[in-house]
Amino acid sequence: MNKPHSLSLKTSLPFPAACVLAFLLPWLVKLLFGLPWLMLQNFTDGVFYLGYAMHFRELLDRVGLTYYAVRFSGIAPDALAFSVFGAEVGFVVVRYALAGACCVALFVLFSLRYRMAVGWFAALAWAFNP
Repeated sequence: MNKPHSLSLKTSLPFPAACVLAFLLPWLVKLLFGLPWLMLQNFTDGVFYLGYAMHFRELLDRVGLTYYAVRFSGIAPDALAFSVFGAEVGFVVVRYALAGACCVALFVLFSLRYRMAVGWFAALAWAFNP
C-alpha cells in the first residue's frame, strides 16, 4: 500500500497560496476561454431549482416544508445569494464558489495522497467541468 506523500515546502508557491489559486481556477478558466457566466442548456433540473430559489418565499407558502425540505441544501444557498447579490450575480457567485471549493478539495486531497502535480491535474479537470 502506498504511503501518502507529505507536501514539500520546497515548492515555489506556498501551499496556502496554491489553495487560493486552486479556488480561482474555475473563474480563470472562464476568463481564459471566454465561457459564458451562465450555462443552463441541457440542465432542466437546474432551471427548476433556479425558479425555486428566485421565489423561495412563495414556494414555502404554497407547499410548506414537507416536500421541499430535503431540497433546501440546493435551494437555500441560491436564495440567500439572490437576496444579497441579485439573481444573475448571485447565481454566478454560488456556482463559482462551489466549483472553487471543489477544486481546493481535490487539490488538497490529491496533493496529500500523491503529489502536488496530481493535485493540480485533479483541480484543473474539475475547473473545466461545465
